[in-house]
Amino acid sequence: MTCVILCGGFATRLRHITANCPKALLPIGGKPFLWYMLHALRRQGATRIVLSTGHLGTMIADYVGDGHQWQLTIQCIQERQPLGTGGAVRLAAETLKLRESFLVLNGDTFFSGPIRRLIAAHRARPDAMGTMALIRVKDAGRYGRVDVDVRSGFVRRFDEKLADDTRPAWINAGIYMLEPALIADIRADQMISLEREIFPSWVGQGLYGCCYEEACFLDFGTPEDYARASTIVHHWTTGA
Repeated sequence: MTCVILCGGFATRLRHITANCPKALLPIGGKPFLWYMLHALRRQGATRIVLSTGHLGTMIADYVGDGHQWQLTIQCIQERQPLGTGGAVRLAAETLKLRESFLVLNGDTFFSGPIRRLIAAHRARPDAMGTMALIRVKDAGRYGRVDVDVRSGFVRRFDEKLADDTRPAWINAGIYMLEPALIADIRADQMISLEREIFPSWVGQGLYGCCYEEACFLDFGTPEDYARASTIVHHWTTGA
């Protein structure tokens, strides 16, 4: 199983601390965030990791080396220009000549749910082109919502985030199992978003969700959430 980690973002909301450090290497609990992510993936059985890098990508490549400290095989693919999450995945799949399903993870998200469950859910559906991990949150005001049939996993709709809508909802946890066909139509060097453009266009065409009722989740893309991140690192790295 190839795991592609998206580490190319500019982290505009954290620019005051990411101007000289890529987001994936921001220190949390005394170590770069990427250290925890690779450690957790190795513990769940991953062996081959591909890092899709952009902003300050050479720093990430220098940090991970060949991956031996995590007992992983690691390869870095550097974007020549910003491609968005969809374009970055397309570049990785093309570079690696991927012909089978692969795992994609956002490089700035804590998620403690067992990834094997996501993989199994994807493989259990012969028509699945993509399966995303979904987490239940009490207040979905800062997130886009995913309308999903929990029993079947069928994704019915994506709703944009509404700051004043604080009801519980299922949200995208930033981890996906994808088939190469899902991103095959993306043009080379096209900037496009998985979350905002590709997934909504695939509703009803083999897009599913794997629902996690209880899992530790945090997108540390804001200064407030970055400040909270160190308090949940232990739970994240030991809860899967």
